[in-house]
Amino acid sequence: LDMDTEEAYRNIQKRFELSQVPTIEEYLSILCHEKTHEKVIMHSRRTAEIMEILGRELVESGVELSLPLLRAAGLLHDISKGVANHAAEGAELLRLYGFDYLADITASHMEHIPDSSGLLTEKDLLYVSDKMLEGTELMSLPERRKLSIQIKGSDAEIIKRINSRFDAAEQIASRIIEQTGRSIYTIIG
Repeated sequence: LDMDTEEAYRNIQKRFELSQVPTIEEYLSILCHEKTHEKVIMHSRRTAEIMEILGRELVESGVELSLPLLRAAGLLHDISKGVANHAAEGAELLRLYGFDYLADITASHMEHIPDSSGLLTEKDLLYVSDKMLEGTELMSLPERRKLSIQIKGSDAEIIKRINSRFDAAEQIASRIIEQTGRSIYTIIG
């Protein structure tokens, strides 16, 4: 394949990105093989739905994102939920299945620092979408932060970690407003 032009390069890049998106058969096979709990599947579907809504709005605003990758990342980000360090474990599983680029996106859905360049990425959308959900229930980031502290905030270090995570999510939400002129809540509806 030739990459002499910007268009040719972008075509090759799109082909690569699509190679990192599991087919529906692969997706179902992974969920079955990993014995993914129904509640996790429902949460992941809702996460993917929010990511796609935000992604479409951002693409219309000129942000370069892969909508198929967004969907796949949302659907598979919690495949190892229930084990210690599930984000890293899930990413390792995705690498074993041959989805390295997808694994890189899902690996940081628990701890993520938005890029200092200000550019929005698939990682950012997975991170903020996941933080807005309690199970399948959509919540504002401040509400979700408060709930997380109520549920898990047994000591100062845990509260600090929760606040750091939600500060990062709020930073991403602000970047979405800057790019689209609309809040994430307005976009999602």
